[in-house]
Amino acid sequence: VTQTVAVYDKVTVTIRIDNTTDLYGFQLDVGFDPAVLRLDLIEEGNFLSSGGTTIGFNGSINNTKGTLTGFFYTLIQPIPGVTGSGVLANLTFTALANGTSNIELSNVKLVNSAITVIPDNSVNGSVTVENVTSLSDYNISLPCGWSQISTPLEPEDASIGTVLNGLGGRVILTTYNTTADKWYLYDSNSSESATLHEIIAGRGYWIHLEFDQNLTLVGYESKSDIDLYVGWNLVGYNSLTSRNMTNLTSSLKCSIIISTYTPSIDIWNIFNPANFTFLNTLHEFTPGRGYWLKSDYNQTWQIK
Repeated sequence: VTQTVAVYDKVTVTIRIDNTTDLYGFQLDVGFDPAVLRLDLIEEGNFLSSGGTTIGFNGSINNTKGTLTGFFYTLIQPIPGVTGSGVLANLTFTALANGTSNIELSNVKLVNSAITVIPDNSVNGSVTVENVTSLSDYNISLPCGWSQISTPLEPEDASIGTVLNGLGGRVILTTYNTTADKWYLYDSNSSESATLHEIIAGRGYWIHLEFDQNLTLVGYESKSDIDLYVGWNLVGYNSLTSRNMTNLTSSLKCSIIISTYTPSIDIWNIFNPANFTFLNTLHEFTPGRGYWLKSDYNQTWQIK
């Protein structure tokens, strides 16, 4: 199956099995072109679990090599396997650049309830990415010292050296990964030891400058959703238009708290929908700003 999408669209690739008998477990690896696609998420399909409780591993994603390895699921009770056709896995990619990426299955193994191998005939698919949007630019005024920022555009080249090109003096950039509970750092005075290498839409950053200056971002308008995890998430805002926080977060399924730092007056502004409105000091999402967002659940924030 071939799908065609635009640059920075999300695309879901479904891995199906047809006309199988007594499927008890499976494993597979996936290959793709990392210059064209980025694999963001993989989830078990609903076919095997329709037969009973399953256990497994969602595999290891390597977006540098373009691989998913070690994905497997199996039933765990002494019961027959499932028979028929259905979805084994759903892979969610972000389209990065024009081109066509094959979606190649390898190391495929299917077993029945007697732990006997079931012969398979794997068929690969592909995703074609076409640039149907034009480049835009957006200017952010950055003060001396620390401030929270994000890019409302998907940079044409996400490498830090390219995105921050034109900023003078020492530049320090850092971001936080909620799931790993880890900070990543870029310092222009020691860039060779950086643990942060790119700037992408949907992620928030702290930046430190030695003097006031402007940053011009060039890229494509982002259509990406933002994945939220339990705890505090350092997020961006994927839009070129300021919008009301209450309206834009109404789809989230739990209580949230949002905060951002305003360096010009050295104050934190807070939005908590559980508060009385007059207690909130933050009311709009603004392009170019970064935000801390506290979530009680793993969920996806859709900015439409």
